[in-house]
Amino acid sequence: MLLSWAYDGVNGSVPRNTGPECADYLSPVRKLVETMVIIPLCLIAIKCALSRIKPIAYQQMDRFTGSPFSACNKSTKSSTVLFRLQMNYLNGPLLAFMFPETDSRQLPLESSIYWIQHALMCIIPIFLLKSGGVYNMEPLNDFTWNVIGYATLILYHFGILQVIASVSLLTST
Repeated sequence: MLLSWAYDGVNGSVPRNTGPECADYLSPVRKLVETMVIIPLCLIAIKCALSRIKPIAYQQMDRFTGSPFSACNKSTKSSTVLFRLQMNYLNGPLLAFMFPETDSRQLPLESSIYWIQHALMCIIPIFLLKSGGVYNMEPLNDFTWNVIGYATLILYHFGILQVIASVSLLTST
């Protein structure tokens, strides 16, 4: 098949990972209806949230702890945006700890790498928050970044992963 390069490493002996019964769990009509309802709602949510978002300024020099001319210490607007977005996706590593999916791992130490990667996904944002600077969060009563983050994640799942899963007969998790 055309996409075999993308899923040759998937363990087909685990029935919930691949196969026609996995792909046919929901009917194509239901997938289409859900997609046609969810995608416009997410686009509206992102548009409303972007209109309410406060501009992210570059890090202030008085709060900057490194040399302002050192390239490795410069923070950009996009790094702040990516940090705030990924903070909304930390439920993923938490769910990976609660419901581990390691029985499809076949290579040596592949299961260990799974645990190490998910642990680092939880530890690194905490370290960055403690370091301060541009790695900060919005106030608790401001849900703008939450709306943008989750709407983007839903668009990714319904717009990209669902299409790939339908074509390749793989799960989109």
